[in-house]
Amino acid sequence: MPDDAAVSAVNSVVNSTGPVSQVGVVEGDLHNGDVYNIFRLDGGAEVAHAPRRDSSLAVPRPGLEGPDMRSRYELLWNRKVADPDRVHLLNLHGRKGGWSGEFARRLCHAFQEELPEVDPVVRAIDLDRFPGRMGAQELLRDLGIPESYTVNDPGAVLEKAVQGLDPMALLLENGDRIGAVEPLLSAPAGSLVVITSERPLHWLGGLRREWSVAEPLPAGPLSVQDARGVLWRRLAALRPLRTPSDDEIERLFAEESAREADAIGYTAAAIAFGKGNRSMAGTPDAAYALLPEEDRVLVRYLGHCPEGMGLQAAALAAGHRGKDVRESLEDLVRYGLAERDDTGRASEPRYRLTAAAAERASGRWAAAAEGEDPADLAKAVCEVYHSLALDAHLAVMPQRPLVSEERTEPQRPMGEEEARTWLRSERHALGEAVKLAVGLGEARLAGRICQALWALYFTESLYLPLCETHRRALPALAKDIRPDLLLRSRIHVQAVRGRLETAGREEAGVSAAEEHGEAAIADADGAPEERGPRARLVLIVRASAREHRAEAHLARAELLDRAEDGAGAGKERARALTLQRQAVALSEEAGDLRSVVVQRQKLARCLRAGGDAAGERKELEQAWDEVRRLPAKDAYNEGRIQMELARGALEAGAGADRIGEHIEAALERFRGAHRRRTADVLCLRADLREAQGDATGAGADLREAAELYRAEDRVADLHRVNRRLRR
Repeated sequence: MPDDAAVSAVNSVVNSTGPVSQVGVVEGDLHNGDVYNIFRLDGGAEVAHAPRRDSSLAVPRPGLEGPDMRSRYELLWNRKVADPDRVHLLNLHGRKGGWSGEFARRLCHAFQEELPEVDPVVRAIDLDRFPGRMGAQELLRDLGIPESYTVNDPGAVLEKAVQGLDPMALLLENGDRIGAVEPLLSAPAGSLVVITSERPLHWLGGLRREWSVAEPLPAGPLSVQDARGVLWRRLAALRPLRTPSDDEIERLFAEESAREADAIGYTAAAIAFGKGNRSMAGTPDAAYALLPEEDRVLVRYLGHCPEGMGLQAAALAAGHRGKDVRESLEDLVRYGLAERDDTGRASEPRYRLTAAAAERASGRWAAAAEGEDPADLAKAVCEVYHSLALDAHLAVMPQRPLVSEERTEPQRPMGEEEARTWLRSERHALGEAVKLAVGLGEARLAGRICQALWALYFTESLYLPLCETHRRALPALAKDIRPDLLLRSRIHVQAVRGRLETAGREEAGVSAAEEHGEAAIADADGAPEERGPRARLVLIVRASAREHRAEAHLARAELLDRAEDGAGAGKERARALTLQRQAVALSEEAGDLRSVVVQRQKLARCLRAGGDAAGERKELEQAWDEVRRLPAKDAYNEGRIQMELARGALEAGAGADRIGEHIEAALERFRGAHRRRTADVLCLRADLREAQGDATGAGADLREAAELYRAEDRVADLHRVNRRLRR
């Protein structure tokens, strides 16, 4: 798109007046050929986004054919041809473990394959796992919407965000409850939305009268002919020593229940592995009975993991065994007890029990295991995830001290990028581990998992999940009769950041952050005095509590500024400054130079907020001297200090040579390691070059920054830079 067209697109956003201020797309060299949708929120914020190429919600195409499938697709296609521009909504209903999910996925893929204008990714959301608002947030994240925009009313944001996008195929699984479905009923014109449920959803038409809503259709069981074809395909993959005769298959499929999806899977496993015992064919109990005991134990572990397990977690849970854990997990898939998920951006496949197997694993299969306490298995799952999260934290943030941990070295060494990838892929499972630990009465274990998750939440800016896990853990920690006050203070500190990042500078978020900040200080100051290395940790936690309470004061000051209460805002900034000076003093008392460096940078920020540019520069220069004396090089904090020195020098109108030195020093430390911060510094250098009249150099810096923001999914920053490029 040429520059004048891009400007026109942005102008149409600015000048639009309706409740949905959506303008189409901005595309071209600025985005490396990507297409970005732009819309305006009710509050006035302008948002640019693009659906992810490597969608975490993508589902594979099932190999399901036959007359039953074709008849349903023909019905859908006839409706689409008759009314091509409307959103088409279809409900497929049937028992869990039946054909509704397979039919729905195949329909969505057929729809996508038939129409070239449809988004190539078929997305699915399990509403049992992510009901209502949570599901809308997951979809918005996959569509590239920054998380900070999706907090208060994700359903309303989704309604605006999809307008102007290409048609899509969206599957909503397990949509039996109206509250779980309604926030996700938004889609671009011409889309297909399929909802699976156990019973017909006759109320769908009343929710979206402007859509084309078909009558609910049953999904399965298959006809004998189609069931035979599915069984033969599964047996071909299993390669049994003996295959059944046509007469045996006729008898096997005489009952409709034997022609359901899960039953055919169990039957295939029984034929392939059952050594002639077909009396239990077609049941999960038959498949479970065929497993060796070490694989049964793995099934019972998975029964406590609704999000499933990746290979690393499963291997750690299984412990020393004679059989490779991947082979065991693949056997569970072959026997029809588990599903393998290797879609999306996970670094390794994940395995989740089928609904029928999960129900039995935590029920009668667990009860039948002699000498085994299900609570012990559940706690072991939590300990597995805590141990791996701790290893990942030590890889990503090795210099950040943790409280209440016995080890400071990883048991399973990971590289930093490997650890980040693992944390991303196991994010939901880690959240479930916190929930499980709280339910078991293991509040401290839940808190330690939350603490280690900072390596994910902070580095990936995932503050909504942080608020969810900490909302569960903190009440449990509050009930602990012998509380770990340092751990609880640390969790309150993380909650301050979560509330400020998710609710922005709004009253609810600031008030909650203030409460968490006060609690963090009270717990840290209430912790008993210690000796040795732990005494230093106590002081560092107390400093961190004051630092974050100071952040809440600064946020309150911004609110008061907006209310034109300058006197009140000044008092809040003065309180923030007092607390931040205390934080620096506590870090100095601890003798932890890295903590001093961090706290002094925050002190500089407080001084800047109060208009003391000279004081800010003095603290930054002292922090620079201190960071250079650290025993191990801290390139990140060196780069942050140089970046802030450059910003201050620019605002003060300092000489170009001095500003340039700070900028180049920051770039030297960030390049190749921190894409977001590199982009931030490039934007500063673009400011400098614009001031010098070098429009060409400034444009080159902004284009490079845009690419880095795009790589980091910093869509709001990307849009800000692109607006500068178009002006």
